[in-house]
Amino acid sequence: LSVTGILVQGGPPQIRVVTSIQIETTAADQCTVTDQETMSAVMQYLRRLDPYITAEIDEETFRADTTHFTVTYSDGGYTHYTQLYTDYLKTDNGPWKKIDPEDGIRLWGILACIWEADGI
Repeated sequence: LSVTGILVQGGPPQIRVVTSIQIETTAADQCTVTDQETMSAVMQYLRRLDPYITAEIDEETFRADTTHFTVTYSDGGYTHYTQLYTDYLKTDNGPWKKIDPEDGIRLWGILACIWEADGI
């Protein structure tokens, strides 16, 4: 399996395999991705983002353009990502981080492929 993560919490490293990714948008699009190729594309997108500053934002400004990702791992754990428009990202309940809008736009291409494959 090509999509993995490493978890280290006070013990030896454990390899975690991504088993599914739930994606929801405020436009009511929703799907669960389980094929390796699509999960790899989403995980590569998330890993390549380089949030560079903690930002104070008004979430209501971006409410109409929010994408939620819940990545589920083989050990039952999960990580939740929220992206506002093409500008901000947070992981779980962490702070909002500014991302390069050019990187944020790549998400739309990935989602378009997913929605097309699912007939959404």
